Amino acid sequence: MITIRTNPGVPCTIVYTTPSGTTKTAPGLEPKTADAAGNVTWSWEIFAGTELGAAYARMTCAGLVATSQFVIN
Repeated sequence: MITIRTNPGVPCTIVYTTPSGTTKTAPGLEPKTADAAGNVTWSWEIFAGTELGAAYARMTCAGLVATSQFVIN
């Protein structure tokens, strides 16, 4: 699960990249709009068999980009 904060009502997208560098789509990674507090949360399942190592999520809200690295182990 990843949560970011922006301005309320801002549309946001997320791109998940596996440790092998493959961009994946999955249920839960759809575009969302920030709630009244400016929060946007994405949650998705990382399937068995996904390679281990550093993965990335790139979130874009109104042209501003944030990147988060996390480890699949």
